[in-house]
Amino acid sequence: MSHIAVALLLIYSYRKIRSLNPNTNFWLLGLALAFLPWLHWKQVFSLGALTIFLIYQFYKNQDKIIWKKILMTGLLIIFSLISMAIKNKLLYNSYLPNAAVSDPSYWGYGQFTINGLFGQLADRSVGLFIYNPLFILIISGFYYIWRRGLKKDIFWIIFIFSSVYLLNGLVKIWGGGYAYAPNRYIIDILPFLSIPLFFTWLSCRNRLVKILLGTLSLAWSMFFLISPQRFYPLIPYKNCIFVRISYSKYNFLNLDLNNYFPNLFRPQMQDWLLLIFWSIIVFILNYFLIRFFSIKKKTI
Repeated sequence: MSHIAVALLLIYSYRKIRSLNPNTNFWLLGLALAFLPWLHWKQVFSLGALTIFLIYQFYKNQDKIIWKKILMTGLLIIFSLISMAIKNKLLYNSYLPNAAVSDPSYWGYGQFTINGLFGQLADRSVGLFIYNPLFILIISGFYYIWRRGLKKDIFWIIFIFSSVYLLNGLVKIWGGGYAYAPNRYIIDILPFLSIPLFFTWLSCRNRLVKILLGTLSLAWSMFFLISPQRFYPLIPYKNCIFVRISYSKYNFLNLDLNNYFPNLFRPQMQDWLLLIFWSIIVFILNYFLIRFFSIKKKTI
């Protein structure tokens, strides 16, 4: 449940900072930012990224915004971090935000790092793109954002997203453990991928394609809400939906779809080749969408 709360606070803070003006409620913004690391210690890094974004926006609009209001927001953040450091020192004898993580094997290095960075999106058992293929269209979405002249927004979306995503990839249990797929760690930053996905839908000129994308999104969400047990991992490193399909009486070809998608927990050469193959397919699909279904540039 904390992942949903983090996602809401992150996207609220991003929207308020992006539209920073004298009427912004700096108390609420400061409280939202200050509360982030208390929900999960990793959010110290997203807090840092959002603080940098806040400083940039203040610098750009300093002639319109009273600096005392920004200072108030900063004091709330500092008070939160100091309070957390004191709490960790009292409970875990360390000032660090991750003091509660006592397992030395928690962090992964080398191979685990590479696996986690790709696996959060593409692993067959927990990858976001596997369980919700609509998100592969974010590539088109970033193109449409860029074409609207919002290049700085692309930078800040990726910057804030990466502050958590890269950290998730560094831990040994980057898949989220035994929890409902996809990887629960990515839920925190999912709203930042939803932004380019929305631009893909918005910039599509074919009404039928727009209806199809919207219908697929709603249908998939309803399927998850009605049958959440279908997303729980039955076999380690296997896609739970693919497993159920392989045992279905309607699987006339006796296919196991797990063999056609990469296992990035314990990858072999074939898994890396599958990752490359599907990456090429994703880029081709996005190019096809941009080339044949997008609104002409002068109307965007």
